[in-house]
Amino acid sequence: MDSSVTEDPGNFSIGWSVPLAIVIAAVLVIGAVFFDTLKDMVSTWSKFGYFYYGHCILVAPISAWLIWSKRRRLAQITPSPEYRVLSLMLPAGLAWLLAYLAEVAVAQQAALIACTILVVWLILGTRVVKTLAFPLGFLFFALPISTEGLLPFLMDFTANFTVFLVRISGFDAVQDGTSFMIGNHRWVVVELCSGNLYLTLIITAGVLFSYLTAKSWWRRLLLVGFTLTIPLISNLVRTYLIVLTFELDVPQLGPLKEHEIFAEVGFWLTVTVLFLLGFLVRDPPAKKGESKTIVPVRPARQPARLPAGPFISAALTALAAVLIWPGLGYAIDRVESERIPVPRTALQELGGVAGWQGLIDLSKNSFGESKVPVEAKFHRLYGNGRQLVFLYVCQYRRLTQCMADVEHMQYVMARGDRDGKKSRPIHRRIHFGERTLEVIQTQIEEMQGSVLSWHWYRYGNRSNTNRALAQLTEVWSRLTGGSEEVATIILSTERVKDRAGGEQALQSFAESMLTGIEQALLKAHHQPTN
Repeated sequence: MDSSVTEDPGNFSIGWSVPLAIVIAAVLVIGAVFFDTLKDMVSTWSKFGYFYYGHCILVAPISAWLIWSKRRRLAQITPSPEYRVLSLMLPAGLAWLLAYLAEVAVAQQAALIACTILVVWLILGTRVVKTLAFPLGFLFFALPISTEGLLPFLMDFTANFTVFLVRISGFDAVQDGTSFMIGNHRWVVVELCSGNLYLTLIITAGVLFSYLTAKSWWRRLLLVGFTLTIPLISNLVRTYLIVLTFELDVPQLGPLKEHEIFAEVGFWLTVTVLFLLGFLVRDPPAKKGESKTIVPVRPARQPARLPAGPFISAALTALAAVLIWPGLGYAIDRVESERIPVPRTALQELGGVAGWQGLIDLSKNSFGESKVPVEAKFHRLYGNGRQLVFLYVCQYRRLTQCMADVEHMQYVMARGDRDGKKSRPIHRRIHFGERTLEVIQTQIEEMQGSVLSWHWYRYGNRSNTNRALAQLTEVWSRLTGGSEEVATIILSTERVKDRAGGEQALQSFAESMLTGIEQALLKAHHQPTN
C-alpha cells in the first residue's frame, strides 16, 4: 500500500527550498571547476550527427524533468545529510584523477557524473537518492560512448544473415567474411552497414521508455531486451533491401542516396516498433469498477523551513572531497617537467642505412595547431628511391596529443582537410628476420590515394600496441616520479595508390631503421634531463 501523498504542492517548494538551493549551488561549483571535462563532452556531442550522440544533449533536461515529476513524493521525505557517502567519493575521485592523467576523456566524464551524484547523495541523504535513483542514473546516458568495439560483431552478424536472406530469396551468394558475391556483383559490409550509427540512441530511448511505461522489473527488462535486438534486425532488413533492390533492377536513386533513405526509414521504424512493444508490455490499467486504496489525506499544513546549517556543512564537505582531485591533477601538471627528452641529435644522425636517407626535417612544422612541444617530438621524411616514409617519434607525457598531432598531419597529406575516410584500425604482426613486431595499421582513404600508417608504443626495451597499458605506464611514471617514459612511434607513407606498395615501403623502412631508432631512444632514456 502506497503512503499518502499530499495534494499541496507548496509543501515541496517551501520545505525543500533551502536544501534544493544548496544542492544546485554545489552542482554549479562542480560544473565550474570541471568545466574542461564538461566542454570535452559537449564538443564530442557536436562533432557527430544526431545518429551518434545527438540524444546526449537531451539527457540532462530529461533527467531534470524526471526529478521534477517526483516532487510530490519528495515532499513526504525530510532530507538529511549522509556522511557515509564519503567512502564512495574516494574511488570516484581517484578514478577521475587517473583518467585525467591518462587523458581518457569518457572515463573522466563518467567519474564526474558519479561524483556529482554522490554529492547530491551526501547532501540530501539516502531516502532522497533512492527516490531519484533512475533520474540520477539516467545521466550516465549523456556519455559519448563509442560502439566501435562492437563493429566486428555487428559487421559479421549483418553479413552472415544478409547472405542467409539473399539465398532463401533465390539468389546464389558466395560469402568471404564480411563480403559476398552475387553473380558478378561484389558486396562488402563496411562500418556504416553495421548498424552502430544509432545503437546508443535506441538503447537510451528504450531504457527511458521502459521506465516510463512499466513498473514491474520483469516488464522493464523485457522491453530493454527488445531494445537490444530490434536495432540488429532492423539494420539487417535495411541491408537486405539495399541488395535486393539492386539485384532486381528496381529503379534506383543512387547507392549513397539509397543508403541514406534506408537508414532514416530503418531508424524511425525501429523507434515505432519499440513504442508499440512498450504499449504491449506496459502494466495493465486498473479494471473498470476497481479503485485504488486511498489513504485519507490529512489536512495540509505549512512545513517548517529546514535549517540551512547542516546542509551547508554537508555541501562544503562534499565539495572538499570532490575538488581535491582536480587540485592534485593540476599540481602534478605544474611540478612535472614539461620537457621530455627525445634523442633529437641521435635520430637526426640516422640515415644511409640500406639506401634510406633523411630528406626533410618536419619537426617544427606542426601542420596546424599542435600542443606537443617541438623538443618532445622528431618528425622527418625519409626516402629510398621512389619510396617515401615519414617517421614520427613523440616522447611526451600526453599520448593523446602525440596521436592528434600525427593524425592531423596524415589528413593533410591525404587531402588537405578531414573529408578523407579513416579505416578501422587493424592489428598486424610484422616479421623481419627473427624478429616480430606488432603494429596497429590505419589507412586514410581518399579518391586520389590513401595514407597508410603503422604505430606502436615503446618504453624501456618493450614494444606493444596496447594503448591502455601504455597510458597506465605513463600515469604510474607521473605519479611516482619514475623515469620510464613512453614513446609513440608512427611510420606513415605519402599518398599512395597501391596499399600493398605502401605496406612494402613501411616494412622496408622498419627493417632498415628500427634498430637504430630503438637504440637512440634507449640511449636518451639513460641521459640526465634538464
